[in-house]
Order: sequence, then C-alpha cells, then structure tokens
Amino acid sequence: MKEHAEASMLSAYLDGELMPDERPGIESHLALCGSCREELETLRNAKQVLAGAPRREIPPELIAKLEGRFLRPSWWSVFKSSLLLPRVWVPAGAMGLVATLLLGVWIGWRQFRAPELLPLEALLAAHSRYVAEGLVSHGGLATSNFSAQLALFHTDEEG
Repeated sequence: MKEHAEASMLSAYLDGELMPDERPGIESHLALCGSCREELETLRNAKQVLAGAPRREIPPELIAKLEGRFLRPSWWSVFKSSLLLPRVWVPAGAMGLVATLLLGVWIGWRQFRAPELLPLEALLAAHSRYVAEGLVSHGGLATSNFSAQLALFHTDEEG
C-alpha cells in the first residue's frame, strides 16, 4: 500500500473484522508506515479506555423519552399506512382505471365508426300506414300533431 490506510480499515484490523485477503496488505503497510502504526495505537488505546469505563444504568425516564421520540411512528407514516395505501384502494384504483379505459375505447369506437343507415323502406311503409289511419295529416309530417292523434287513436282502440 503506497497511501495511508483508512481509519475504518485500521479499526477493522484492530477488531479482527478484516477479510482474510486484506489482512496481509494492512500488516505490510503497518510495518513500513509509522503514521499508520501511531493511528492504530491511538485506536487501541481508545478501545481500552472505553472498555474500562464504568457502566451506568440508563434512567427509565430517558429510555421512555428516547423510545417515544425515535420508536413512535411519525404522523406521516400513520397517515400513509391508514389512509393512503390500504389494501382496498389498490384494487379499487385498478378497477377504476380499467373502467375508464374501457369507457374511453367505447366512446372512441362509437365516434369513429360508420353511421348506421336507417331502413328507409320500413319508415316509408310506416308513414303510409299512419297516413291511411289518419294519424298523419296529408299536408306533411311537420304540420301534424302526431302525439295527440296517437293518444286519440289508442283511446279509441281501448274503449
């Protein structure tokens, strides 16, 4: 190694957590580099000081306060889990999307298809029948009062 070893690599070496193929490289570097040996010794001393430090119990009030602050779900996670992403909304949204797409395809198909042809012969035959029965005046379809005449015709048939 031509450059200095990283502090994280030295710490891992000290804790015995280096990969087997990394260990020889660090050891050869430490044999040549006094600065990295000093850094390793500083880390070793810090580890010994921390290991010998007295252990104290954490006050229950502090534990409760920390748990309340860091383990309590935030308002956003509660909101998101309860309102935004319940398991019902995903299928409902998919069904709504499919229905919207089908409606759009149906409307598009109805708009661009060829217009239906009216059966002219049947319409003329019906008009001739209505004229013969007196439901349509001879003056033309626009001058007739078809609804009133049809109502009169039906009351005559029933009575």
